[in-house]
Amino acid sequence: MSDKLLNILDINDYILELADQKIITKGLSSAIRTAIKSVIDILGIESEKVDNVNISEIINNFKESAKSKMSDNTIKLYSSKFKKGMTLYIDYCNNPDKKIKSNPKKKSVKKKVAKKQKTTDVKEVAITLPAVIQSWRSQDFAISQFQFGRI
Repeated sequence: MSDKLLNILDINDYILELADQKIITKGLSSAIRTAIKSVIDILGIESEKVDNVNISEIINNFKESAKSKMSDNTIKLYSSKFKKGMTLYIDYCNNPDKKIKSNPKKKSVKKKVAKKQKTTDVKEVAITLPAVIQSWRSQDFAISQFQFGRI
């Protein structure tokens, strides 16, 4: 167990370090740090021993306190990101030597496959361009006809 105090700067540093090590994405790192700062600011948490942190209780208090300040969606998002970040940080404080899996979960992306378009047979077309041919012949080109393939 840890005697370490909950400190917003330490949490921010740790979450940034996870992003630098590519354990979490930079976007997730930013979202977690924003959520943790908002929750701590709204609840006015000064410091607390990491061992004594009750994440569920803090989230419930945050939901009540933030009702008049934020939308329901923002409260849900911040609660989720706060929980994720605090869980990572508390696990680290309690066991700093524990290795965290790198490569954050990535949503599988289905590749879009273009629908095969119906094709129609196109006949070859032969075009004779007399004016161009005369011009090219004068330059010692012996072209009598252009043939274009499929269009």
